[in-house]
Amino acid sequence: MAQNIITPKTKTTKSWKVSIDWNPKFVSTVNKDLTVGGRLQKFIDSSVLAGVDPYWARRTGTAIRSGILNTVIGSGLLVYSTPYIRTIFYGVTAKGAPISYNTAYNAKAGKRPDLRYKAEKMAELQTAVNAKAREIFNQ
Repeated sequence: MAQNIITPKTKTTKSWKVSIDWNPKFVSTVNKDLTVGGRLQKFIDSSVLAGVDPYWARRTGTAIRSGILNTVIGSGLLVYSTPYIRTIFYGVTAKGAPISYNTAYNAKAGKRPDLRYKAEKMAELQTAVNAKAREIFNQ
């Protein structure tokens, strides 16, 4: 659930008065673009969804398509919904036996594609998100 930001009004006390003049576009920009469902969250969701793609096992590509079809861009959640996705994601069967990944289809395939993506690409993602946030605020 998104939280709206409200600019404070002038505050007067017995000994001092403080007045803060806000950029009139600040509140609407924050409430519209920097919350769940906003432009920045949509950018992050689509960037991570595309970025984690090379780390998924992909014999048929069903796991990747599952993420694309089931994720609501801007929600802040990547949703993969297939019966076997948990096994592929964690690299173990329901009985705890490890699975092996065929790297003939994808050399980067393995368990926990999210952590491997984060380890390799987090700095690039942070730079891109910072640039997008600056772009949103400077409009």
